[in-house]
Amino acid sequence: MDGRSGRRGSVHRLTDRGRTPAWDSGEAAGKKRKELERWFYGHEGPQALFAGRVLPFDEKAALVWARLMAADAAAGLSRNALDMIVAAVAEANDCVVVTDNEKDFAGLKIVNPLRVAG
Repeated sequence: MDGRSGRRGSVHRLTDRGRTPAWDSGEAAGKKRKELERWFYGHEGPQALFAGRVLPFDEKAALVWARLMAADAAAGLSRNALDMIVAAVAEANDCVVVTDNEKDFAGLKIVNPLRVAG
């Protein structure tokens, strides 16, 4: 899903693209670490499974995030900055956040998959 295509979608998770995973510190590789690296970078790992489907926290999302945080501050609300990054990335890409965490995303465009429609 390309955020610029105009199609609607959902934000599943944020990742640090290009950042070395915490377990990949450059120390001597043990058996467990080598197995984890093979999985992580292999055809069944997250790099392959989520290729082209992770939306970036780019300049557009950063501006949405700043607006959300400023509006909350002006209203006397204190929200988690990371939750608002998820909300900002979703809004910047015309997506909806899918979460059961209605409290922390109150007033924002979300879908709670656990709430029974009716």
